[in-house]
Amino acid sequence: MDLGGLAARAANWDRNHAGSGPATRDQVEVELHHRHLPKLHDSDLLSYDPSERTIVDWPELDLPDEWPSDPSIEAVLAAWQADP
Repeated sequence: MDLGGLAARAANWDRNHAGSGPATRDQVEVELHHRHLPKLHDSDLLSYDPSERTIVDWPELDLPDEWPSDPSIEAVLAAWQADP
């Protein structure tokens, strides 16, 4: 999945579900590229190629119930799961 597509889906999810003000697609894309996707990549939760701006591998995750809540990461997960 390309970063732009994921950012658009996450921004749409944020507009519909987040309690804070809506994030624009560009804001979400910057946050994903510089903050969230590198962290997820470094944690071996996905493979992200920043030069190509694509997520190249996203394994099925069985996360514990006590996983820390982060609205941005939740938006990423929701957007990814919604991808046809």
